[in-house]
Amino acid sequence: MKRLRRCLFNVFVVVSLLLFVVAMTLWVRSYYRKDDILFPHPSGSNWAYVLKTYPGTLDLGTLQMWDAPLDAPHWKTEKVDALEMRLSRYWDSEHLTFGFAYIRTGFIGRTGSNTKYFGQWRELFASFWNFCVLTTIAPGIFVWQATRKAKRRGSGFCSICGYDLRATPDRCPECGTVPAGKKPTQAEQVPPAPKT
Repeated sequence: MKRLRRCLFNVFVVVSLLLFVVAMTLWVRSYYRKDDILFPHPSGSNWAYVLKTYPGTLDLGTLQMWDAPLDAPHWKTEKVDALEMRLSRYWDSEHLTFGFAYIRTGFIGRTGSNTKYFGQWRELFASFWNFCVLTTIAPGIFVWQATRKAKRRGSGFCSICGYDLRATPDRCPECGTVPAGKKPTQAEQVPPAPKT
């Protein structure tokens, strides 16, 4: 069970590092390009999922439309101009609390044939630095554990349980682990089970 937990934690660390690289890349890209990705809900209803980037900020949201069809799935990108950069910095400083904000907004619009339609946005705004901090927690724990284990190994402590091995350097009396580089004596070796 312990080995499975360790393996799952290692997978989580690798995924966290990959997400960190993606978040950093999108963060830098957000100051040059603005992305708008829309995915309609799989049920074919009037819901869609939206992901947008603004300078330094990620916007995850849902869009619900009444009396108007949703756009097809798309990924639009355009260049960020200086005015958008200044407005984004102002908006971030005024509306984001600890790098997060939630907004629910209704709207009315008109189609090309002058027909009214109604919609609603639900949006979660988050600063990219939040994602970067959150995705470095697991790798930080991994590095801390690895350095702690390396210190134990080199200073006469059991690498498994941390027991002081100065009195019994050949085997840990607490958990039975044989330190690396030491071979158990003939008396300490467990005999093989008899064949039946």
